[in-house]
Amino acid sequence: MNNYTIQKTKWEKRLKSEIAGHCFDPELLAAGKFCMHITDAGGGDCGSYVEDTGYFDSAQDCLGYVRFTELPRILDMAVGPNQEEYRVADAYLIMCPPGLKEQIDLLLGLLDRSLLSGTVSATELSRIRDEFNTAFAETNPSVQIECWGNVAETLNSSYFKESDEGEEIPSKLKKLLDIGKFDENNERHLDMAKCYFQSRFIA
Repeated sequence: MNNYTIQKTKWEKRLKSEIAGHCFDPELLAAGKFCMHITDAGGGDCGSYVEDTGYFDSAQDCLGYVRFTELPRILDMAVGPNQEEYRVADAYLIMCPPGLKEQIDLLLGLLDRSLLSGTVSATELSRIRDEFNTAFAETNPSVQIECWGNVAETLNSSYFKESDEGEEIPSKLKKLLDIGKFDENNERHLDMAKCYFQSRFIA
């Protein structure tokens, strides 16, 4: 099986078994993980706001989650038909208004090319994130990938660096990041990262 099929099979199986969301378990944080921090606003009659970090085996693993789990969830809520069992993301295109349809079609193409190739560059990751955020900035729910990358890259993102008072990275962890001494293979460093990511969880 190629990488696309592997990711499709994996995440659609997890989605059907209702365990796809387990990738947001902070206990999964470990050296070598690819992190994705998202915000999710709206989606219900009373409204909601969720901020959380997911942990994946690789960038490709994360893209598989976005392609086969996150996109169907968002689109089912945003454009219908709001069923208990989500359709594949492509099936929602016919229900999207023209502007959103074109944006989703572009995003699906970028994701599929990356998954089929089995590799993704930093430039391609940035493009995918930008197109995802553009597509879902005004939908209900509005979902944004605030930052992603390895542990250090995620912590060093502008999103966390520009956090409000009380949400900033603790000084010890920040110093390690600033001087380039953060080591995700160091258990103490990783524990500090895990505590920070947990402190940024909102539901």
